[in-house]
Amino acid sequence: MPELSPPVSRIDRARARLRHLETTREQLARLESQFRTDLEAWWREDFTFADREFASDELALALAESPGTASRWIELAQRYTAYPCVMARVGLPIAAGGWSIRHADAALDA
Repeated sequence: MPELSPPVSRIDRARARLRHLETTREQLARLESQFRTDLEAWWREDFTFADREFASDELALALAESPGTASRWIELAQRYTAYPCVMARVGLPIAAGGWSIRHADAALDA
């Protein structure tokens, strides 16, 4: 008869879920970082200087967002990519001093 594994305690289950949440948070931060990096490159490389005023409208249509939200995303992407030292911390493990995108935005606002 196969041996049954011992039941998982509530504490062990909670710790495992917290580890999973930490990992998910780090992945989310890396995705947000990549989104901002790609968005800034799209704005800088795919629009002429004269057409950049319409970039937020194009982005809003493509991603089904308001032009105001798209404009804010472009501003955040430009500011974020201007500081590689901030970008380097986003998505790192928490134990290694990693930041969420909100941490990066707070540091850039200061």
